Amino acid sequence: MVFAKVDSSSASIVGGYIPNASARQAHMSDSRAIGISGGAGAGKSLFSGMEAVTWIPFAKLIWILGAKYSHTRAEFEYLAEAGKSTGLVEHVRQPEDKDKACSAYSIEYKAEGVKRRCHIETLTLHEYEKQAATKRPDVMILCEPGLIDNLKEMESTLWGRLGERRGRLIAAGTSEESSEDWYEIFKLWGDEDNPMGGEAFLLPTWENLRNYPLGRDDPEFLSYEKAFGTDMLNMRYGGLPMPPRGLVLKGHWGDHLFSEELEFRPDLPLEIFIDPNYMDPARYIIGFVQYDDMTGNLMVIDEIAMAGYTHPEMIDLFRAHPLSRYVLSGVIDPHAGDHHPLGSESPMSYWENVIPEIRNNGGRQIPVRTTVQALKNIMTVRENGTARLSISTNCERGRWEGNHWKLTPQGKPKDTACDFLKALGYWAVEKLHNERIAGDIVDNGIIEPVDFSIGGASLPFVKKTPDEKKYWKEVDAIYKEKNYA
Repeated sequence: MVFAKVDSSSASIVGGYIPNASARQAHMSDSRAIGISGGAGAGKSLFSGMEAVTWIPFAKLIWILGAKYSHTRAEFEYLAEAGKSTGLVEHVRQPEDKDKACSAYSIEYKAEGVKRRCHIETLTLHEYEKQAATKRPDVMILCEPGLIDNLKEMESTLWGRLGERRGRLIAAGTSEESSEDWYEIFKLWGDEDNPMGGEAFLLPTWENLRNYPLGRDDPEFLSYEKAFGTDMLNMRYGGLPMPPRGLVLKGHWGDHLFSEELEFRPDLPLEIFIDPNYMDPARYIIGFVQYDDMTGNLMVIDEIAMAGYTHPEMIDLFRAHPLSRYVLSGVIDPHAGDHHPLGSESPMSYWENVIPEIRNNGGRQIPVRTTVQALKNIMTVRENGTARLSISTNCERGRWEGNHWKLTPQGKPKDTACDFLKALGYWAVEKLHNERIAGDIVDNGIIEPVDFSIGGASLPFVKKTPDEKKYWKEVDAIYKEKNYA
């Protein structure tokens, strides 16, 4: 067995790899899809690396795929070290920079009378999309699947790439990094009759007897369970992927908001909403939204979501977008009028030259609770069975954020994973406020036809009182009166 020859300095293995009990069961599986959910320090990366080593003599191409190169690093290191120590790997390229791609290739061996090598590559999602059309891996290792955007939609393309070679998919993640998509896929693979013939395995931390000789009864686990409860223990150390808890829009966000058939309507006004974030991992967001004042429907048609782009670069992308020529006006983050402390121009000063009617609520910050209440309002299902808001499936960043925007332990929305939603929320707050002024919000939550004084566009967003606290108190009261909270 190849495991008996493994040495790995990264994993402190000398004289053979001995898997823990649950890892051993997973190694013995002959399923085409293996899902691993590991507790903190349970060894899910080690499992993936060791499993891949056993495939080297039988594969032409092994891909190790993650949202970032750094997410693939541990799996590659374990695989490379094990491959070198067993004599299966001849060459390894591993840059010191963890955000760079790694690769390796095996010794030359004969398969069906033909000499060949196995090539091993790490890929980000971006590189995967570029190479997927031309390469067909035999084995694909998915690192931290809970951190991959729109994993459910991506799953079909993964199987498409593996199908030609009848390849194997290994998805291994930390239980705490569980998105809704990964939770659903892991649950499905755990069912006996799942369509892809997958198997799901939990890797509890307490099976690492080298670090925790008493196993589940180790004082570390008993203390944690006493302090935080069994559910939290199972999620952090037991490997149990639990449904995402504490989502800001829980109960309002869901598939009912998304449509593949949503298209631009030339007969309706088109606006944009902008959150000008250009520091990774945040996204600079431009969303395209239309509204129908006859029905009350609001439609987000498309998005531009980029990381690390400057204002001029985003403006270029906007101008190149086919919908940009129809945009009448828009809303930008209230802080967009502020100049950067280091002296750079404010986002507002850039966008005013592109869309003169861009608005930022006069620079007055909108409380997060009000933004959230406005989002919940437009997402709530009405008596006719639909929500006011519809979002195109093109809005991948928006969809991801709805499944990842979480509350802090104190119950406040976090300021991460919410760029699209905050920008949409600023627009929604203004829209609802204007409707209230115009008197077109009725008790059933459906908008009645009204004759707007400026040709169907929303009224200017005007502060009704100089008393800021009183003003927002009134807005919050309106939302609560209509059960928007």
